[in-house]
Amino acid sequence: LFGTFFQTGYSPYLRQLVAPDDLATASARLRAGQSAAMVSGPALGGALVETVGSATAILADAASFLVSLAALWVTKPLYPAKVPPARQPIRTEIADGVRYLRTNPRLLTVALASAAANLFLTAIGAVGIVFLVRSVRVAPGSIGTAP
Repeated sequence: LFGTFFQTGYSPYLRQLVAPDDLATASARLRAGQSAAMVSGPALGGALVETVGSATAILADAASFLVSLAALWVTKPLYPAKVPPARQPIRTEIADGVRYLRTNPRLLTVALASAAANLFLTAIGAVGIVFLVRSVRVAPGSIGTAP
């Protein structure tokens, strides 16, 4: 849950922290850090689960998002965000988006395929870890290093 909100907000917030001329470099560094975390995170997470247990590892993950929140809270933007135009109610905006998707078959296909892929890949990932630990008896520290 925290990851969803963080991933939605951290990239646009970057525009308020760096000069417009430095945005491309800062964005590349941010993506490089994200890629490094995606590669090393599972192995480190597995090692943490093996060392302190799964419940404590989940608490540590949640605590890491709280630390991120605290860091963002105290960080003062150097470049204030532009004032957004007046918005319509969220239901109206969602309905507009769905109507637009229905008028563009290619975009609708991409959106539906992406939604299905996200749903099934997330489900497979969650069930896969349980399967590896319970049925195959793989140590949690080894799961993160498996390809």
